Amino acid sequence: MPNSLPATERLKSLKLIQKLFNRNNPSVSAYPLRAVIYRESSSEEPQYPQILITVSKRNFKKAVDRNHIKRQIREAYRMSKIQFPGNVILAFIYLSKDLPQKGQIKHLMPILLNKIKSV
Repeated sequence: MPNSLPATERLKSLKLIQKLFNRNNPSVSAYPLRAVIYRESSSEEPQYPQILITVSKRNFKKAVDRNHIKRQIREAYRMSKIQFPGNVILAFIYLSKDLPQKGQIKHLMPILLNKIKSV
């Protein structure tokens, strides 16, 4: 199952989301994507990477467009995910005000994941 994205790899815990955004956590960018990274080695954290995907409602008024972009990001992550050392929580933020071109996110995701791995 290396190319799957089960529900256990999706970030749903409000406590973990607050930890991800309330601290000075490192982030990396590959425009139009930015990833915020949170690592912790406590026992309450998951043993697998968890992801959160956000697209601004300010930039995309229609839910159809936001959901389309999130689906593209999720698919690109699923196809190119790598094994991270330790517990990693990632938030992918779409920055652009324009819809992505065909294949743009799929091309940028491996670059972004390599940057994350090196941080």
